[in-house]
Parts: sequence; C-alpha cells; structure tokens
Amino acid sequence: MATISTADPSTKKRQRRRSFSQNLVDAASDHPLSVLSFLSLWFDQQIVTLRKFLRKSSARDKLLATIQYMYQYKRAMLSEDAPPSVGLVFTAFEDNISDARKGFRLFKWIDEYGKIRKIVLAPSRTLTQAYWKVVPILMRLCACGYYLVDNALWVATITQGARYGKRNKKADQYMKDLKRFKNNFSLWRTIIALGWGARLVGILAWYRPTKGKEGIDNPDNQIITTRPWHECMLFHTILQFRGMMNFLILAKHLNLYKMSDSWVGRLGFMASFLGMWKHWGVKMDYFVEFKK
Repeated sequence: MATISTADPSTKKRQRRRSFSQNLVDAASDHPLSVLSFLSLWFDQQIVTLRKFLRKSSARDKLLATIQYMYQYKRAMLSEDAPPSVGLVFTAFEDNISDARKGFRLFKWIDEYGKIRKIVLAPSRTLTQAYWKVVPILMRLCACGYYLVDNALWVATITQGARYGKRNKKADQYMKDLKRFKNNFSLWRTIIALGWGARLVGILAWYRPTKGKEGIDNPDNQIITTRPWHECMLFHTILQFRGMMNFLILAKHLNLYKMSDSWVGRLGFMASFLGMWKHWGVKMDYFVEFKK
C-alpha cells in the first residue's frame, strides 16, 4: 500500500510557542527584572523575524498589496457628501502602490523557472508521483507567464507615462490586452493551486495519523508530516480560503463576476494579509508525496 512520507517531524516552532508563556511565568517567579529581560528578548526576536520578513520581495509585495486594498476599501466606502479631493488622494495611493509593487515582481519569472527545474529534477519514487508533477509544473508555468506579462506591462506603463498626457489608442489597447493576459494567467494559476491544495487537504484528512497507547506516533501510520498534523491541516485550509478570495477578485477583474469595489477591497485586504502570514517567521513547507 502506498504511504505518504516527508522529512522527520520538527517541533522547534511548537516548543517556542509553548515556552513563551511558561518562560514568562518562570521569569516572574524568579525576579521582576527577569520579566523585563525576557520581554526585551522576545521583542528582539520579533524584530529579527520582521527583518527577515521584509527581506523577501514577495513578503514586501503582499505588505503593499494589503495597504493598497485598504485604500481601495476606504475609497469605496466614502459617503456621497465627502470632498472629492479625499477620493482622489485614495486613488493616488492605490495607483502609486500598484506601480511600486511591480518593482518587487521584476524578473520574478526567473524564480518560477528555478521552481520548475527543481520539480522536474526531483526524483520520483513511483510512476504516479511522476504524473502528479505535471500539476505543480503547470501552476508554475502560469506564474511564470504572469510575471513576464507583468514586467512587460510595467515597461508599457512607463512608456505611456512618458507621453506627457498624449494618448495613443494603440498603446492603450496594448496595455488593456496585457492586463487581460496577466489576469488570465493569474486566474489559471489560482485554479490549479486550489485543486492542488484540495488534494493535499484531502490526503491529510484521509490519512490522519493516530497515536499509540503511550502517546507516540503509531508506526503503522500511512502519513508522516514535517509539522504537526493540525498545523499542516490549518495551513492548507487557510491557503484554500485565500485562493478562493483571489479567485473572486480575478473573476471580477475579467468581468466574469460582478462585485462592488468595497467587497474587492475587503477580500483583497484579507487575501493579502493571509499572504503576509504565509511568509512570516520560519518558512513552512508541507509538501506531501507518495512512495512504496
């Protein structure tokens, strides 16, 4: 029977979570100054984590996306008697943040090529596993196309802005076509990611590990995860909700689904916030594979 296997379980993050409250209690019982020392150490660890977070271009992109959708929501919720200048300021923030995000995605397609190469070169223990490689490869190809078109759109936007207000119908139509291609690539990437995530959630639900009499993992378990089972299930379930939000937003941009700007702002804010959560702290890799 096929089993699912990953690396040996790691409990470092779980132990760190459990030790925070316990260490705080222990420090308070020792000496009041120990509490300050422990809190300062904890604060320092959070700053270091934030620094690592901001070093990732994808994390900074999600941070700016969260701010962008927040301003879109605030603009959509403006009252009718609000000064027009307020809406113009919110729109200016949206447009400038959107342009700034494109810089973080410059040449990002090279990263996607590296991921495709890693998937192709990874050894396949079974023929089924080799077939399943097609799904993440298609997802990465869509992401690669998305970043390529996004880079071209950024160049076209700069070129169009250099015309100093002189409109060019062909250039405008070219930019509209690029936006449509970009959204289509992103939509198909989201659809494939939702299907892949549903498969992983189904595997985790079907092969839920059990404990032996002494609380030790049962050796007959058909699944071994790199993280505790409940963390894996929570991680992939949240990513599924995030993918659904992105799907609705992209469907609206492609005129496949009608949605108000306020709801686009709400869903975009939550999806981008979950994207930041994905990049926060230790990188979590919950890939599941089959082997004999």
